Amino acid sequence: MEKTRFVAKILLVILVVAMLGALGYILAAPKISESFTEFYILGPEGTAAGYPKELVVGQETKVIVGIANREHKTVAYRVEVSIDGARHLLILPYYYYTVNPPSKKTSLVTV
Repeated sequence: MEKTRFVAKILLVILVVAMLGALGYILAAPKISESFTEFYILGPEGTAAGYPKELVVGQETKVIVGIANREHKTVAYRVEVSIDGARHLLILPYYYYTVNPPSKKTSLVTV
């Protein structure tokens, strides 16, 4: 009977230590938030104004393209410029960016 109580006490101590360890891990482990990508276009001065709303054929303009990686992993992005929803890869370039988390990449692009 006394041996059974001793074993029960040992098991109870092991259980309490394991529960405290699990609780410590839950509180200390980094929490992974939602994964997403921020994509934005700014005017040449770096503000959300001053970028063109319409262009005529042959007219060039500059905009800042920004990509912020919040995906918790390195991601390669391809940014394409299109006219009326159609890609014109021979006329307009496309750009590749590889962005490591949690950083962002901005680039002045001539369109």
